[in-house]
Amino acid sequence: MTAARGDGGAVVVLGERGSGRTSMAAQATAAASGFAVLSSGGSPGEADLPGACLHRLLRPARDAFAELAPHHAEALRRVTEGRPGEPLTLPAALLELLCRLSPALCVIDDADLADAVSLRALAFAARRLEGSRIAMVLAVRSPAELLAGLPAVTLGPLGREDARALLDDLPGPRLPGDVAGALIAVADGNPLALRELVAGLDARQRRGEAPPPDSLPPDSRLRRAFRAALDRLPAPARRMVVCAAADPELPVEEPAAFEPAERAGLLRVAGERLVFRPAVLRRVAYREATVAERREAHRLLAAVVADPLRRDLHTASLTAGTDDALAGRLARHADHAAPAAAAGALEAAARVATDPAPYRIAAARQAFRAGEPWRARLLLRQTAASAESEILAGELDLRIDGRPAARRLVAAAAELVERDRRHALDALVAAADAMGRTGDYQGFPTLARQAEALRHPGDPPVMALLTDYLTGSAAIYRGDYRGAAGPLRRVRTAAVRLDEHPALIRACAAAFLLGHDAAARSLGDRATALARESGDVSSVPLAMEFAAGARFALGRHDEAVSDLQESADMARESGQCGLAGGNLALLAVLAAVHGDPATARLRVREAVASPGSRGRALGDWALATVDLLAGRHREAVARLVPLMATGHLIVRIAATPFAVEAAVRAGETVFAKELTETFDRWAPHTGNPDWLALSARCHALVTGDDEHFVRAIDAHAQGSSEFERARTELLYGSQLRRKRRPIRAREHLRSALDAFERLECSWWAAHVAGELRAAGEPPVRPRERRALTPQQTRIAELVASGATNREVAAKLFLSPRTVDHHLRNIFTRLGIRSRVDLVRLMT
Repeated sequence: MTAARGDGGAVVVLGERGSGRTSMAAQATAAASGFAVLSSGGSPGEADLPGACLHRLLRPARDAFAELAPHHAEALRRVTEGRPGEPLTLPAALLELLCRLSPALCVIDDADLADAVSLRALAFAARRLEGSRIAMVLAVRSPAELLAGLPAVTLGPLGREDARALLDDLPGPRLPGDVAGALIAVADGNPLALRELVAGLDARQRRGEAPPPDSLPPDSRLRRAFRAALDRLPAPARRMVVCAAADPELPVEEPAAFEPAERAGLLRVAGERLVFRPAVLRRVAYREATVAERREAHRLLAAVVADPLRRDLHTASLTAGTDDALAGRLARHADHAAPAAAAGALEAAARVATDPAPYRIAAARQAFRAGEPWRARLLLRQTAASAESEILAGELDLRIDGRPAARRLVAAAAELVERDRRHALDALVAAADAMGRTGDYQGFPTLARQAEALRHPGDPPVMALLTDYLTGSAAIYRGDYRGAAGPLRRVRTAAVRLDEHPALIRACAAAFLLGHDAAARSLGDRATALARESGDVSSVPLAMEFAAGARFALGRHDEAVSDLQESADMARESGQCGLAGGNLALLAVLAAVHGDPATARLRVREAVASPGSRGRALGDWALATVDLLAGRHREAVARLVPLMATGHLIVRIAATPFAVEAAVRAGETVFAKELTETFDRWAPHTGNPDWLALSARCHALVTGDDEHFVRAIDAHAQGSSEFERARTELLYGSQLRRKRRPIRAREHLRSALDAFERLECSWWAAHVAGELRAAGEPPVRPRERRALTPQQTRIAELVASGATNREVAAKLFLSPRTVDHHLRNIFTRLGIRSRVDLVRLMT
């Protein structure tokens, strides 16, 4: 506590109920060893009593009044007797008392609810504590005008990742992912609400065998506080609160009608919308209303709401039996709604439909698209197993937990063949995804044959695309690269005419298998944009991952890192832990490739902690690259042998140049030749100069023949990856130096150094500089600092002004990891090492 060092002051802690304000005040009190502690709090019932808050604060300190100036002592006595004195005398007296009690801590909870006399005196003292041994903590639910200008800390809602971490820290067994997700959604970032929801679970709910609660437990502290505030409202205001709870989109036409609820701290009017404080209060307000109050609210809203979807939702809430016509209308509304709203409409349709199963499955699909996989799984649990539900369940298993689900998907496809060819084909493609993620390619020919059997003349283009995708993938996985080219090229051609992002993601994968990296990047970017437009939160990170992989292959490593960081954040936010693990593992590979072993190992640990095997395969590649660059060649080979035997094909292809280099350095020439021969069966069919260059480089490493290096460098000149060209020139220059040809060696090493410096690859630049010195080159002078890009300049300005990475991210609509990545590049460009250096430079 800085006040103990004579650097006292006040801080305003702003946060809604349950956000941790009281906990922070308690922590400050616990840390105030040797301090005199005075505490009080505001109360709505005493807001009209002048001096009420100070009355509670000062009573324990009455013995110290005798040490004050007589007029100050009298002013404080008057407060404790319930009769405040002169306006200026009381604040000055409070400040003198705190100075006499020094070192002292003054804690005021709910300060914004305190009476004006007390709050004015506290604010007066708070602004005059500099240089003292006095600390003051003023916890408020909403900004108070009298406290304006004081240092403030805002406790915002927890993000999904932080909320999950809080759940993991609570005693008891770890909650299943869908149960945790449901509770996080209900709590909406409120820490106390999350704790109380967990405390109210029964054994079946903890295991996910019974539906989780959709509101706070009746006896929870937060709910009791909300109930008391609701009960104090006048009847008209309570009716308005119930209406607002029944319809989150309710516009504010008469703000005065909500003033009593605003004064009670239950909600606030934000423009034309109502915002409950905290958000979980909306659910409580609805649950606390009687059945009659809820029906009255829905009846009123159904009569006045203009939006057809919202009107039918209120009608559904009033419907006691079944109404298939209403269910059909709700389903049609869902066709034109964003995924989250569509899921709600379809859930309502299921409640009033004679056969709820199709509506529940459709609602689950939309919930998954909205980034709420826990909601999707809970809906599927309420539905009898069917082929349609098995398809979605299999996709959830793969994307959320990383669990292969090929068998159940193939079985679902077989059941659907006769009645729904499109869904049968979707099931086969999903099964292919499940097999591909685990490196199990034995079943691909069977999937391809089943897909071809479904092909009919006149099928929609998307069905032809998916069938060709399976046929081409099966051919390439059995080593028939020539036979794969036709179907996979047809996939690329068909994708140009399609605006369906799921199909474009398959087309992006097809372009990868063809080695057409630029096309893969373009298709991945288009799929990302379409997924964003449609609100399909679950597909955005998958599309971004493919686009990032293409950027990696093209040598655009900075762009790949930014994409992967955002993709990993979005995947975790939408509950797709298996997908996030793959993103993190590919970030580990990029870190390893750039000579950053600490970051690579950290990313691998994060990836392995996420479910799914794909992250482990990429993690092995990352750690093998760390070993390779550190000169531990045998260790690198030991990691790569199993990966090259059973890993994902695309990963095996991309890792082959590293594996060949490690094998040659370790003296494992037979293994290196085998890898090169396998690579040669694929690379020539791509027609891609970058992959042809890497093939020639592998031959150069295996044979030691300069001619292969020359061919590689010529091919690189036609390609896109400046990074790989520089790596090839470094390897060739090193070989020339060892062959005692220093003049030619220096020529290639200088070229490599220029490229690595342009790319800001400091580890590689230092390595090349060492090779140049060994080749007889004088020490290379450091490059001048390079100018920052506009985005880097903005980030540098914000950081220099004192903003944290998270604050910069919020300001610029980036992820904190992306800001961290840009900041490292800024340090490199400016030739500095820390934020302190940046502040000095920018000022």
